[in-house]
Amino acid sequence: MFQKPHPIIGICVSNDKPCLGGIVKNRLEKYPNDARLIKFHIKDMNFNNLRVKAHHYQKKKGVIYEDQGFFPLPDSIYLQCHVELEVIKKLERVIGRKVFNNLIFDKWKGWEILSKDIPLRDHLPATQRLINKTDFPIFLNSHRDIFIKPMSSLHGHSSQGIFRVQLQKDGSIQMFYRQGSEMKNQQFQSFREVQDQFFIPNKYILQKGIQTVKCGGKATDIRLNMSKNRLGKWEVSNLLFRIASNSSHIIPVDVMVFPINDLRKAYPDFKISEMSISNIGNRICYIFDKLGYHMGDLGIDLGVDENGHVWIFEVNPLPFPFTLNPPQQDYSWIRPLEYALYLASK
Repeated sequence: MFQKPHPIIGICVSNDKPCLGGIVKNRLEKYPNDARLIKFHIKDMNFNNLRVKAHHYQKKKGVIYEDQGFFPLPDSIYLQCHVELEVIKKLERVIGRKVFNNLIFDKWKGWEILSKDIPLRDHLPATQRLINKTDFPIFLNSHRDIFIKPMSSLHGHSSQGIFRVQLQKDGSIQMFYRQGSEMKNQQFQSFREVQDQFFIPNKYILQKGIQTVKCGGKATDIRLNMSKNRLGKWEVSNLLFRIASNSSHIIPVDVMVFPINDLRKAYPDFKISEMSISNIGNRICYIFDKLGYHMGDLGIDLGVDENGHVWIFEVNPLPFPFTLNPPQQDYSWIRPLEYALYLASK
């Protein structure tokens, strides 16, 4: 009997964020069934003959075979990098609306999208773009504890390039930032000193600092990964509580990570509502769908303050799955593949 070949899932990557291209094979290794993937760069797409130069992975009975060459356009495409909207539309004219993660947005665009939704506004810290030199002193004077974050989704991840700035009672300014795997701090005597160090118009956002619950005097946050599944529905693919090695903010390379269930066992006094966190995650996904963006997975950074209120710090359109020790199932490794296969079968 003729057996229909497996559909080809395309994963579009770029050199801007090579770590995501590097884990394509890992996704397939974790995927429990047979499947075919091609990893490609958008520049290697040929619309004249509808073929693409790519690295090909085929999983058969648990064994992954690899080769490189030219292949037909994929049956569905998982974008792991920015692709111009005109190119996406061109792809969709050939394969249908089967190209997802079609909005690689920056931190400001993400905040703008969420701030238009009334139920989510109460969960968003005050945030604005850094445009003029007066923006920083006015914002810091108003909130006294703020974060300065690069807007780009390709920078400012893993705490790189993120500064926490606190205005002291004597008027001095304390700044905390990551250097390697350590948190450094520096003191300044004037706003001008700080601005001379980092001020680049339209490259940063300013965000009010939120005092999250402390664990042993150390800062905490929550990473929520949301993914569409094999039925095309959003679900929680991973939910982790992170404890920093310092009192300022998370450095992922030196952090304690707990699945929420394990957190309750280790720290029974922590009152965190998994349901309220999941509800916020689902609301965020609903907003992207409502606005017509075709997303398939999102990474959401949250925090819980001492009153139990949940805050949304940022939404990442290029989430990276976690590898925990001891191992813990993180469905954000494989859910995008399931969703891609769901699209390919339509």
